[in-house]
Formats: sequence, C-alpha cells, structure tokens
Amino acid sequence: MQGHVIVVFDAHQSLEFDVDTPVDAELARAARAWFEQRWEALECEPLRVSGKVLLLDKILGVADALGYRALSSQAGLAREFAAYAVQALEKPRITVDLPGLAIVY
Repeated sequence: MQGHVIVVFDAHQSLEFDVDTPVDAELARAARAWFEQRWEALECEPLRVSGKVLLLDKILGVADALGYRALSSQAGLAREFAAYAVQALEKPRITVDLPGLAIVY
C-alpha cells in the first residue's frame, strides 16, 4: 500500500512521510505491537481521564514522545513510524494532529 503520513507538531512544524508497505492482518498485529512496545519504552502517559489507552492514543503518544527532532533527523525511525502507522490502521493517508489530539484518515 502506498501510504502518506503527516505528523503535525504545532502550527509551524509538521513532517510528511511517503511509504510503500504491504498491509495484511499479520503485519497489522505486528505494527500494533510495535506501538505498544514504543509506548511503554518511551513511558507515555494515557491521554484519557479514564486511563484507557486506544491504538490511536498510542500513535499520538509515540509521535509526541519521539518529537520533531527525532522524526526529522532519523530517517529510519521516521520511515518505521510511518509504515507501522499505515499498517496498524490499514489506511493509506493518515494525519497525526498532536495539538488537536486527533488522528484523521
């Protein structure tokens, strides 16, 4: 699947990534596991008062914890993040809006 991922950090900083990645059920599970592992390793905090953490929350949290600097300077990490987002959500166009705490696809 051809994927296009935009990560908006603030009104002045955003990054765009184009990836070509296969998508199937097994890869989607692996991508969700990657976000789970990154979420824990980066010590991300739940966004919801209830403490419930959804896949979208994990993607937001990982993008925020990695930050603009890491995703803009580490091409391998950026490609990995974008490919796993496309695989996990099984959507070709994804916008990770950190200020709005939303993911649009």
